[in-house]
Amino acid sequence: MRKVILILAGIWFLGGAYKSLAEERKEELGEMVVTATRGEKEVTKAPGSVSVVTKADMEKRNIQTVDQALNTIPGIFNSRGKGLMDRMTVINLRGIPKENRTLILLDGIPLNDAYTGSVMWDGFRQEGMERIEVVKGPFSSLYGGYAMGGVVNIISGYGSSWDRGEAMDDLRKFYLSYGDKIKNKLSLFLGYGYKTTNGYPADFNVQSTKPTAGITGWSFPTTDSQGNIRYLIGDKGDNTWWDDDITIKAGYDFSKTSRINLSFFRTRYEFNYDEPHTYLRDATDNPVWNNFSFRFGRQGAECL
Repeated sequence: MRKVILILAGIWFLGGAYKSLAEERKEELGEMVVTATRGEKEVTKAPGSVSVVTKADMEKRNIQTVDQALNTIPGIFNSRGKGLMDRMTVINLRGIPKENRTLILLDGIPLNDAYTGSVMWDGFRQEGMERIEVVKGPFSSLYGGYAMGGVVNIISGYGSSWDRGEAMDDLRKFYLSYGDKIKNKLSLFLGYGYKTTNGYPADFNVQSTKPTAGITGWSFPTTDSQGNIRYLIGDKGDNTWWDDDITIKAGYDFSKTSRINLSFFRTRYEFNYDEPHTYLRDATDNPVWNNFSFRFGRQGAECL
């Protein structure tokens, strides 16, 4: 009986030691990336400077857009002129500007427009992304001309997710996805996302002439880029916007080294302005529209 107990204790000890060695080995291997060589490689052995933003990183930092996650990486700067409502973003990688010099990939598929090199970012939901790999430096020999400054590879996942989102700054969003693997061979994924906002004024009517006496509501004098005095008296209207997208993916593992993937991605959006606003009021607190020139239409009013 004592021998059996000793044998079981030995097995338990060896099993724990094996598990510990396996965990240490996993830590030694480190994070694996695919973008630097177009094949799986340890991040510490990949040629070039490689940075990774994981799904956990995006959730921890409350990242709202995929391109916003890039700002967490040293050497990368991206900006949107109108925040979440701006579909176009400008990326500078190590001082090399714009997407026509940085290749943007989604699961290895180029997203850059063939003519301008620009990328529409708002169709990508961070909730459906597994990680983002960024390779800095010239990789044109591996990926072509757009990769002069580097490569950004957005890698999507197959996991299920549900996010109703919160209404903040008049922004409402919704995301739902489901993914599963059948018999360790067939992987399926379906995702849908939607975002909308009633917007806010993005273009203001700033005049060089001070409103006439008796008119109120205009702001204190401001200045233009040359330092000349200007007066804020209205805006073009609230900049409204919505977009949605659907993603369908399927993959099949023929063997450990052979796999086929199929992906379908579609995004839609609408970008608009509502009616313009005047800030001016007369002596009876009625709005004043004839103190400056507005051009009415579907897109609001022209700001002079």
